[in-house]
Amino acid sequence: MNEPKPRSDPIDALLRREPSTQPPAEFVERVMGELAGVTLAVPLWRRGWVQWLLLASTLALAIGRLAGFIFGSWIVIELAG
Repeated sequence: MNEPKPRSDPIDALLRREPSTQPPAEFVERVMGELAGVTLAVPLWRRGWVQWLLLASTLALAIGRLAGFIFGSWIVIELAG
């Protein structure tokens, strides 16, 4: 199979030739060391208490809708008969 050759980008070639565009030798280690100490924020919906709160509110809404259906049906039956 003939694989397409990657196109040579003039900007990439210039950046590879120019020594001033290269980061200092200790740059990568310093940045990665700082990133290793950073704790990532946990999204709100992944926290346990938020999940329980959402579950309880959804359950309350479902029970309310079920009760509304039952009482609505009961009223219709009472009015019809």
